[in-house]
Amino acid sequence: MWQIVTEHVCLNIPHHTALNIVGLGLDVIGVVLIFIFALPADVRRGGASFLMLDGEDADEKRKAKRYDLWARLGLILLVSGFLLQIASSISQIEVVT
Repeated sequence: MWQIVTEHVCLNIPHHTALNIVGLGLDVIGVVLIFIFALPADVRRGGASFLMLDGEDADEKRKAKRYDLWARLGLILLVSGFLLQIASSISQIEVVT
């Protein structure tokens, strides 16, 4: 049981509910990161520039790597949040013998 105490309120949050809340939060952050960084229209992944015909732009390559990193982080957060939600659901299962 997690307990959050403020000046006027005391909240007792069961572990499974806290896992679910954290999982949902990670999912939202992950989806936002994927939405922003996964399919950027203005990034040339090969490094080619709009102005150059036979070359690579090092800045575009760095930008593509940064976008890839944030997109992967978003995917990791999304999967982690999903796993926390599964753990939350499993923790509520009662075994009856």
